[in-house]
Amino acid sequence: MNTSTNTKYLALIAAALVIIIIIIPWVAKGILVVLAIAILVIYFGKDKAFKFSEDAWDSLFHHAKKKLDKLTSLNSEEILTIHDVEVKERSDGTFDLSIFTEKGKMTLAPRKFNAIPEVLQKGKKVTYKVVHTFENYTIIKRKTISATGSDGEERIFQLVNE
Repeated sequence: MNTSTNTKYLALIAAALVIIIIIIPWVAKGILVVLAIAILVIYFGKDKAFKFSEDAWDSLFHHAKKKLDKLTSLNSEEILTIHDVEVKERSDGTFDLSIFTEKGKMTLAPRKFNAIPEVLQKGKKVTYKVVHTFENYTIIKRKTISATGSDGEERIFQLVNE
């Protein structure tokens, strides 16, 4: 057999293994992965197989690092001044609290308030943050505002996506 025929057989075997791995339970998947690694080591030789696996891990690591760097570069932080505050009571006893800043109206996630928090009073400075995270194979964009109270505690408020 020539090399191109061997490559075709390897591709067919790899495709069959992928289909089998998708169908069978996780224990059998682990056994098949170990078996596939053993076949690669036997077929290509120890040095070639380890070089291939090292190159594959390096490629995967660099790709993931590039994606993570791109994701974190989207994060931002700004200091804003509160110009006005708007409060609306909801039927469930919580309040919708909106603040107006240089960025416009920002509505906080509904919560119970006895009074407007002192860190959200007119004229106070708040830090507006946009943070991107990766959860369950999805990029999640979270917007928050935070401010430090007179007691030194930082208060963080989740913004409703508008």
